[in-house]
Amino acid sequence: LSRLSLSYVDLYLMHLPGIRSGDRRACPSAPPNGPALRLAVWGQMERAVKLGLAREIGVANFGLAQLEALLDAAPVLKIVPSVLQVEYQPHYHDDELRQFCDSRGIRLIAYGPLRATTEARSSSQDALHRVAVAHNVTLVRVALKWIVMQGVAVIPRSSSAAHLAENLQIGDSGGSGGGREGGPGPATSALRLSADELASI
Repeated sequence: LSRLSLSYVDLYLMHLPGIRSGDRRACPSAPPNGPALRLAVWGQMERAVKLGLAREIGVANFGLAQLEALLDAAPVLKIVPSVLQVEYQPHYHDDELRQFCDSRGIRLIAYGPLRATTEARSSSQDALHRVAVAHNVTLVRVALKWIVMQGVAVIPRSSSAAHLAENLQIGDSGGSGGGREGGPGPATSALRLSADELASI
């Protein structure tokens, strides 16, 4: 925190469900990869919340079985992860995991959301292209809109100010009202995908 010049962070994530072999030499006393290790780390993260060093805690790159095992550790586990960050995009998405998170009040955050717009052509990318042409928008806007309409939060990376501005223009999926879901945006830029378009992607 001192290196960040902060007294707390808004969100603190357990980045991986285990320690990579190359990194284990930095913490040789840690338990072997598995539920015991994850629970031990989670306990320290809960302590960070108690000390006011983190407002929310969550996990990343967990599969369904790993997430279930962590949640089943109650009453040892006292704080349910507020978020799960995983890859989620039109070419790769785990709907069972998303539905489980919805049922437990865990917000899913997508990383790698634009991979579907840059990978080799596939039926999914062909569908993205058709929808983009039909709405006269970019593949990026369609891919981001598809993710948001699944109820998944998305934080695309970009070093381009123009691309960052475009990412804010995915629009409101509703039939009326203001701007972008989860953030500002003019209603005139709203992009609405039909149920058939969503299903085709």
